[in-house]
Amino acid sequence: MQVADFDHLPDAVREEFFELRARFRAGILKRWQEIEFSASPEERAQALHRLVGAASSYGFPRLGEVARKAEVSLKTDALTESTETLQNLKAVIDELVP
Repeated sequence: MQVADFDHLPDAVREEFFELRARFRAGILKRWQEIEFSASPEERAQALHRLVGAASSYGFPRLGEVARKAEVSLKTDALTESTETLQNLKAVIDELVP
């Protein structure tokens, strides 16, 4: 998502969005921990699903795409693929965390 997408919005709305986006980014590691330490595959799938939606909403499309792949592979019971996509997800998260 580019800043130009928000040029038509009032400054206060733009500022609030970017503040929310920064808070989302700051909380990504907590979301990762929820995924990594989920008690069941169902809980992990739910945490991944929430991450997909939030990442897309806050302008992190790559994070959302990788999280979606992990969610789908988990739901299709592709253990090897799921492990690989979770590793890819962690790599994307590491790029976003300051």
